[in-house]
Amino acid sequence: MSDYLIGIHIRHGNFRTFAGGAIFLPTFDYAQAMSEVTTSTSHRISFLVCSDELRDKAEFPDLDVGIASGTSPADDLALLSRCSGVIGCYSTFAAWLCFAGDIPSLPIESGIPATNSRAASAFCASDR
Repeated sequence: MSDYLIGIHIRHGNFRTFAGGAIFLPTFDYAQAMSEVTTSTSHRISFLVCSDELRDKAEFPDLDVGIASGTSPADDLALLSRCSGVIGCYSTFAAWLCFAGDIPSLPIESGIPATNSRAASAFCASDR
């Protein structure tokens, strides 16, 4: 059992071509951010991955991951808004789910380290 469930919002679909692909993030970037959050705290962290494309647990090695599959965007918004926080790209969808759930967000960008030494403090109350 984990102490915190962190939502992962992976948006690939139209982000591959939107703005010339400038805001597209490969799945590896999400997995790296997840690993950094996990190693930056003593808390047990689990992740719920929601994506607009099929995902596989093998994409997230050595992480406690559940994958939502066959869900609609509305389902994803509802699921992710119930998490302790969310990691994802900059998007209106991510902003709305954080607003709906009153949860923190850790936005990531390609080529920029996803987290820092305070990564877990974004999600784990006792690390703040």
